[in-house]
Amino acid sequence: MNFKLPLKRFHTLTFIAVMIAALIFTFYRLHAKNSISSEPAYACDEKDVCHKKVLLFRGDIPSNSVFRVAVTLARAKWLENINTVCMQSSGGVFSEALGIAQIIKFFNMNTCLALHYQLEDESATKVSGYCQSSCVWLILGGRHRYLMDDNLVLGFHASRDGEGEPVPSDLPILKGKIMSLEDNAKNSDKLQLLAEWSFTQGHTSKTTNCTASELQNLYPYFTDLPPMRKPSDLTCGLLSPEEIKNRL
Repeated sequence: MNFKLPLKRFHTLTFIAVMIAALIFTFYRLHAKNSISSEPAYACDEKDVCHKKVLLFRGDIPSNSVFRVAVTLARAKWLENINTVCMQSSGGVFSEALGIAQIIKFFNMNTCLALHYQLEDESATKVSGYCQSSCVWLILGGRHRYLMDDNLVLGFHASRDGEGEPVPSDLPILKGKIMSLEDNAKNSDKLQLLAEWSFTQGHTSKTTNCTASELQNLYPYFTDLPPMRKPSDLTCGLLSPEEIKNRL
């Protein structure tokens, strides 16, 4: 039995499909200029050997980034077979970073941070890695959170609005998001205490910079680690979960 759509209905459905595609494309293009850039790269380990294929996001995280990042992640995962997202970012809009973290978790992708990345371009350009402000919370969206080099530095501070004023109401939002991102209850509790500490570090653009080794020594931030070197005597003043809990 042959089933045929009436010609008029077929044209109507085609028109609707084209309009939906056009709207999605237009929305994507409108937000493309206001979002972080992305490109394939290789994350470099502690020996500066760049072997792990990743999707590297570079730049600050502005408003209206989540939709474009979601499209980019979907393309990377299902068309390019890239399942790990790395960041080179000084932070950006708090709510957007948390939204991107949720998308990464939804796609069941991994995250990573490295001291250096080698871009997949003709010159094999190397760029430095860093992660500050809201970037440090975005990383928690990864199923696996890879640390490639424990000399990496992460920057912490409290969130602030567009006028530079503190936004203490963001702390319970962050703690709630950590609960949804981290499946292990004990690890989630500790990471929420890390958020408490971060919000005591001031709300200016300046961050308190901690080495990944000091951070990982106290908190279950990364899930997959390189060979850890002897911790430096230098400290960012990071408190342990027990110390923070006693201050609350």
